[in-house]
Amino acid sequence: MSDEGREIDDTLIEGLVGGSVATRYTPMSDHIHHLLRDLFSDDYPDEDDYADAFDRAEVLLDALAFDASKQANYSGHGGYGRYTWRYKHDDNPIEKRILAELERDQQGWPPLLDGLFGSSVGRAAAALARVSESAAQHRQHQW
Repeated sequence: MSDEGREIDDTLIEGLVGGSVATRYTPMSDHIHHLLRDLFSDDYPDEDDYADAFDRAEVLLDALAFDASKQANYSGHGGYGRYTWRYKHDDNPIEKRILAELERDQQGWPPLLDGLFGSSVGRAAAALARVSESAAQHRQHQW
């Protein structure tokens, strides 16, 4: 297994544990971002466009996880995607922009049209608000 061309071996692991190799805020998310890059190169030839689409997908998956935990009546924890560090210094981070799109489009918001969140504006808004809260909490602990 490798990430960005670097083999994961004992030396790398020792460096990560010992602090001589820089760590990431979201290693799993960053690794998945890298692994999927080539699969979507035709759809998103520009790296920034791909990164934005990836972040949007992570926010939506986190919102779906929050919604599922609420529907099942258990306390679930949201994700810790790369969007948390990518929008650390942004006054209008991606999760807030997605919530604004939902508020603007209401029942016409594409994920609701596809049946996500039980096609409920309220459930989607609650889940996205929870993603925003979770992301804000994660961002406070970065740096």
